[in-house]
Amino acid sequence: MALEVLTNKVHKECGDCPRNETCTAEKKSEHKDKIKELREGVAEYVEHKEIADHQAAEMRTAKQNLGEGECLIVEDFAGRFLVKAALELSQNDYFARVGVPDLVVCAYYKVGKKIVSKTFDLLANTKEKDDFYYLRAAWVELLAHPFFEKFKNIKIWSDGGPKHFKIRKSLYLFSLIDAAYPQEFEWNFFQSCHGKGPCDAHVGYLKNLLKKEVLRGEIINDETDLELLFREKALKAEIIKVAVNRDEVDCSEFRQGIRKFYCFGFDGAGRVKCFRKSGDTEFILQTVTSKAENFLPVHYKQALRTIPMDLE
Repeated sequence: MALEVLTNKVHKECGDCPRNETCTAEKKSEHKDKIKELREGVAEYVEHKEIADHQAAEMRTAKQNLGEGECLIVEDFAGRFLVKAALELSQNDYFARVGVPDLVVCAYYKVGKKIVSKTFDLLANTKEKDDFYYLRAAWVELLAHPFFEKFKNIKIWSDGGPKHFKIRKSLYLFSLIDAAYPQEFEWNFFQSCHGKGPCDAHVGYLKNLLKKEVLRGEIINDETDLELLFREKALKAEIIKVAVNRDEVDCSEFRQGIRKFYCFGFDGAGRVKCFRKSGDTEFILQTVTSKAENFLPVHYKQALRTIPMDLE
């Protein structure tokens, strides 16, 4: 009797329920759960594709409509360049991708009526992590380059990069950069699985160059040899060596989070404009703070403005 009551309580629609795989109510419940799961998955995919298509179109439009004094940046971390020392490692270390890291920066700008480009490779020491500290050191070096002195507006495009790009440290850093340097910055993000870009093409060119040199018998022992090789033969790029300082700085979190936003502008040190998508006019202004006065290192080549630190 107790089993019958329990059965009827769980499966009201069955009548005489055998409590097995032929149970009608059980099948209906399973179907409802699957349909709900599929609908949620479809909704996520539709939103993902809508943002991916929008961001790709916005980047193409921004590139085509570049004006005087504007620069569009596409950046990405390259896969590591395995030099001789790395190639002699064990199989486990080899697949751990030990090698020379590279942050590739492709800059597009207008000369007359023509859009031209310049590529930078910001190399660091072997085993350096592709993280915020590498990104920070690379951009401080990059903005000290005379090339960027002629630009008033710099729009950056990159993927999400959960260790280096779309994180609170990097966005807070660029709020300080925007306040400290003469240029104005905007940072745009692609949706995940956005496909290949100019950085990937450039990295393919460099890896092919390295492979040919090794096959010719050239010995590339470390990052210094690699840097010399690229300076001599990678004529499509300018090579910059980056020294990374890991001082473990941190900042407060974004109240609204950052995953749902794909464009960020800056309104002074620690003030970040969060746009749902690139090209939107409405934004949420969020304030980020830090007690680290050395969050943005001062480069000896660059005359910085006084940085108004927003300390807690």
